[in-house]
Amino acid sequence: AGQVVATLKASDPDTPGPLTYAVVSGDEGRFELDSATGVLRLRDSLDRETRDTYRLQIKASDGVQSAETIITIRVTDTNDNPPVFTEASYSFDVSENSSRGSRVGQVVAHDEDQGVNGLVTYTVISDWANDVFSLHPQTGVFTLTARLDYEEVQHYIFVVQAQDTGRPSLSSTLTVFFNVLDLNDNAPLFDPMSYSNEVFENVAVGTSVVSVTATDLDSGENGRLEYTIVSGDDEKVFDIEADNGTILTRRTLDR
Repeated sequence: AGQVVATLKASDPDTPGPLTYAVVSGDEGRFELDSATGVLRLRDSLDRETRDTYRLQIKASDGVQSAETIITIRVTDTNDNPPVFTEASYSFDVSENSSRGSRVGQVVAHDEDQGVNGLVTYTVISDWANDVFSLHPQTGVFTLTARLDYEEVQHYIFVVQAQDTGRPSLSSTLTVFFNVLDLNDNAPLFDPMSYSNEVFENVAVGTSVVSVTATDLDSGENGRLEYTIVSGDDEKVFDIEADNGTILTRRTLDR
């Protein structure tokens, strides 16, 4: 406020006396004009992002006659707006069999300033797993640069900065999450690989003989196990509980 915008001058060949100046319209309360000197000043601060042009109608009068003109004021940009991301945070799901070079996500920020003040570049400012994902500085696109394995790492978390190129530059940050989706890429493994046990021939039907155990590194339904007897029991002497691997006698044994 108070900054001089322009000094207006008018002349009157009929009257050598002083002229008075006045704003007729268009100032929106942002400007004040000294009626005696014609000095136009700011009354309030301007915001180019709200309005970038003002057209003021100015009148000069000698007390009897007057003339009017239009003054156009264009508001130039300053770097007063930081980049703003379109989301508070980003979360992307990525299959663990995604190939290297795959586009796996994109962050977007907008800057209301103009020119270099509004030009946004993106960088990862966290220092973990930068060899797994690559961020394009101009487009904000994340690309996969290494193999994923759900059984090793299920989640990746990055802090991304959007920065404009104004002077001084302004920036903002947010968190980006990558969730690795599990595939059924691991077979169940028995531990131990073989079992042995003895059982009396006079045991009751339904007696537990042995329990086998297997594990699967996959998760969810991919890691849920079901046990079945596939060979070696042609006479159907034994049953196995599908959910826990316990082998039971199905009928009376006869050695």
